[in-house]
Amino acid sequence: MRSLTTAQTIIRDVLIYCARRRRTVTYDDLAEIAGKRLRGPWKDLDAITKAEGEAGRPDLTWVAVKKKTGLPAKYMGRELIRKDERRVGEYRRDLESLYQFWERIARDDSALRLLERERDAAFDSRRESGDRPCSDSFDRQDQDDQDFVDAITDWDWDEK
Repeated sequence: MRSLTTAQTIIRDVLIYCARRRRTVTYDDLAEIAGKRLRGPWKDLDAITKAEGEAGRPDLTWVAVKKKTGLPAKYMGRELIRKDERRVGEYRRDLESLYQFWERIARDDSALRLLERERDAAFDSRRESGDRPCSDSFDRQDQDDQDFVDAITDWDWDEK
């Protein structure tokens, strides 16, 4: 997987967490969680879109939405306007597919192992720099929750 900055990893972790729970997150809330200012287009979201596409996964950034409309600012590389019913319908179908993808990941051991290998490779590089890996948990939901807690614990809150 493409190397993401600490801030991008934080945002990606939050988006995965939301997708696995079939929820969206507003840009305001995402900015607050990630310690970012909410201004203009986010290069972080563009980097996540690219990384997920290169890995053959659906665009996680569809989970991030505007508070007023409940729709993402960009969908498939273009602005998404509420009045464009055709594209809004496409977005909603793709969002449902995204949710289903992350549900399958949770159920499909081979897909989960692939993600774990990616995660382990990232952790190996973190271990070399002295960071600690995620803790072991008893079941998959506990592991997801612990991974999220470990991820936010390891965030570099001073990086912008």
